[in-house]
Amino acid sequence: MLINHGANSNEKDGSGRSALHYASSCKVIDILLTHGAEIDSKDNEGKTIFLIASTHCKTEIIDYLISHGADINTTDNDQKSALHYAVKDNRSEVVKYLILHDINVNIADKYGKTALHYAFENYREQTIKLLISHGANYNAKDSEGITPLHIAAMKCKLKDVKILISHGEDINAKDNNEKTPAGNEKLSYYAFLFLFCIVLAFIILICFRIK
Repeated sequence: MLINHGANSNEKDGSGRSALHYASSCKVIDILLTHGAEIDSKDNEGKTIFLIASTHCKTEIIDYLISHGADINTTDNDQKSALHYAVKDNRSEVVKYLILHDINVNIADKYGKTALHYAFENYREQTIKLLISHGANYNAKDSEGITPLHIAAMKCKLKDVKILISHGEDINAKDNNEKTPAGNEKLSYYAFLFLFCIVLAFIILICFRIK
């Protein structure tokens, strides 16, 4: 290999990528790291090999990188983490793997969105439950003040609304336009009725428990 003849393992091309960014096997990665390649080196988009591997669902490489000290919480220029991309692309295997390896589930990107926001936007029911069970902040607001409940209400996702309310989501949370989930302009008439019935049932349930 060229690195055995003095080639710089961290030299980058026009896109800001080093040889490590293009490595497709643990064996090649190991050779590059042995010769001084920087494991968290970023390209022009702010992506490390860990982010790239996560995007392509290469769990073997992800595991290798974590065991060799790669920053699991690294973010790109959009402040998106591996978890953001895994959730958006519905890479359930990667999502589970990252969460089990203690990735920060509440990292917000430059739009203020956490992985949970994207899970609701793309209707990933199992991912939603997994994120919440591992500490995702269901009251988190993005840069527009929108919470996951706003998204669930806008998309008329009854199951999602139930999940959030059962976990104590603030039904009166206002976005930057002073809109609550039930008062969002995009919320259909039927979605409002669904939300109203769920809230009413939740209140009745609490009253019975108090008695």
